[in-house]
Amino acid sequence: MDNTITKELASNIKFNNVNITDRFFGYYQNLIINQVIPYQWKVLNDELEGVEKSSAIKNFKIAAKEIEGNFYGFIFQDSDVYKWLEAVAYSLHLKENKELERCADEVIDLIGRAQQDDGYLHTYFIIERPDMKFKDLWECHELYCAGHFFEAATAYYNATRKEKVIEIAKKLADCIYNNFGVEEGKIKGYDGHEEVELGLMSLYSVTKEKRYLDLAKFFIDERGQSPHFFEVEWEARGKTSYWNGWNPCESPNASKDFISCIGAEYNQTHKPVREQDEAVGHAVRVVYMLCGMIDVARESKDNSLLEACQKLWNNIVNQKMYITGAIGSTHVGEAFTGNYDLPNDSLYGETCASIGLAMAAKRMLNTEINSKYSDVIEKEIYNGIISGIAMDGKSFFYVNPLEVYPKNHTNPVLEQVKVERQKWYPCACCPPNVARFLLNIGDYIYSSNNNTVYIHQYIANNSRLNIGESFVNIEMKCDLLKSKEIEIKIGGSDLENKNVALRIPSWSSGHSVKIFNNEADYEIINGYIYLRNIPKNDISIYLSFNSELKVIKANKRVRYDAGKVAITYGPLVYCAEEIDNEEMLYNLLLKDSKNFEREAFTHNELEMFKIIVDGYREIDNDDSLYHENNVTLENEKITLVPYHYWGNRGVGEMQVWFRIK
Repeated sequence: MDNTITKELASNIKFNNVNITDRFFGYYQNLIINQVIPYQWKVLNDELEGVEKSSAIKNFKIAAKEIEGNFYGFIFQDSDVYKWLEAVAYSLHLKENKELERCADEVIDLIGRAQQDDGYLHTYFIIERPDMKFKDLWECHELYCAGHFFEAATAYYNATRKEKVIEIAKKLADCIYNNFGVEEGKIKGYDGHEEVELGLMSLYSVTKEKRYLDLAKFFIDERGQSPHFFEVEWEARGKTSYWNGWNPCESPNASKDFISCIGAEYNQTHKPVREQDEAVGHAVRVVYMLCGMIDVARESKDNSLLEACQKLWNNIVNQKMYITGAIGSTHVGEAFTGNYDLPNDSLYGETCASIGLAMAAKRMLNTEINSKYSDVIEKEIYNGIISGIAMDGKSFFYVNPLEVYPKNHTNPVLEQVKVERQKWYPCACCPPNVARFLLNIGDYIYSSNNNTVYIHQYIANNSRLNIGESFVNIEMKCDLLKSKEIEIKIGGSDLENKNVALRIPSWSSGHSVKIFNNEADYEIINGYIYLRNIPKNDISIYLSFNSELKVIKANKRVRYDAGKVAITYGPLVYCAEEIDNEEMLYNLLLKDSKNFEREAFTHNELEMFKIIVDGYREIDNDDSLYHENNVTLENEKITLVPYHYWGNRGVGEMQVWFRIK
């Protein structure tokens, strides 16, 4: 990779220029617009019985002194409102809704009334501890919440062109700028949970206020420097913690060294970011940090920072990512563990972490057009992210394991793994995150520069895109889950000497490209088909990929999958569920064969496809706990469903990896 950043290789296409017509993702976007956003609004206002209390809107009313009461919820509860608002922004573009827009405007007004005169905005500290503002960044998520508000404000402004939300965001950003930095009297520190950096860069993209870029760069550059900021901060507040005054160094057998006690790797503060070459600690924090690093590197043309991004990316994707795109293998700290340590039943795999990795992949893709990044995006959107939401939009997975055995869930090691999606969570970061991501999925399909439009994802849409000073209209017709035939119609004001680049998916075993009915001349660079110098202003591209069932083996270092395989077809990872195959899925073996049948089925009016493969079931009639090996094998048809679909038909076993014979 050429790490010299002299110009932007590609730029994002604004979401409001892309209209999704895709059958599959259109279903989920309509689900979120019609079901999830109203459902989550009721949750935020505590209007649903039998659902975890939120109090998020109430907290803002208390902070605005409109009602009396105490703060309720996790200290980052504000971010649930901000993510909901961001989802609303994308929704308003996709479908006009005056009532929803009025509701969002009222929420923005409420946020503005809760904001303090100096711009400070965080309901917990406004209500409960005004004396502790910016004094416990290690634990208390003030800047994390600010970052999510900046993202929401930018999205809402882009959708509505209403400036009030941007003015509130700028006031908050200026408050942070006035309090943090290298100047005398400012806080020379950073947040425990990265997010503000990429939020500031979102705000910078709209305002072009250089101080927001400078502030984001400060937070990134300062992270991991010596003296360790969290220790300095801890000493200054009398060695106390937000979490009930807990002192990490007073636990049994704890080191008296604060940095050792807190585990600096958890917050990615163990080294300056340019020295980090392995993803460690809280998985969401790592990928959010990576997003901010990439944004700053591109905008400031910082080669060393981009090189660090590449190292972290390579470690995550090549040594710490599951076949579904899940990352963060342990519930202890919601964190990465060692390289190739990828257990299936205890996998944490937070939905937010998959979203964060997709966000990072999009940013890496804009620094280097390479299919390895868009392949990860595809893996996430069809598997790791969409599994986080039920097909009725009313329940959610926080944790996304690759094996589930409900009878074993008395084991405390599995306490974080739910066997069915939950209506809500006390820590509810994932449900609104899924909503905002899927409504903004158009942002992941295209990018462009002065002479080329890049097509990264094959999701049916109608779009109007800029290529330099020209524009193109694109109509993409496809349905990857049914067929691998794609038609792309491109028209525009001036296509002469322009290029189109088409990704070759990693699952494709071959392809063909035609312009009109003629075989196209092209070259392949980094997994993209480049059609050079388009000769006409209106063309039709016919693209076909070969798809076959793939039997996937894990790296030999992944001990949990030794002797096992997983099944993929196109972009989908498949799994077995008890409802189709009876119990004790672990007694099933797959035949070493690629023979299979595809069978259509419908759930909630969305057509999907099962895969039926040849296999065996172990039969053992000896019921003693241990005995001589006298197992026999019986032929069995094994039914597999898309991984994202599991858990929509009730509680039961689920499994992705199988022994093979």
